[in-house]
Amino acid sequence: MPRLPEPFFTTKSEGTGLGLLSVRACAEEHGGRVEVDRSKLGGARFTVSLPGAA
Repeated sequence: MPRLPEPFFTTKSEGTGLGLLSVRACAEEHGGRVEVDRSKLGGARFTVSLPGAA
């Protein structure tokens, strides 16, 4: 999974490869983060964490 944050990398014929970058940028803009690891069911598991309201 090392290529996931790479711009314009996609495995889909009609994908742009910018979706995960957009999610990560938005999460970081709000003080959060995106984590990715392998799912026990196969594929990938994404976790988006955002801080609570103050």
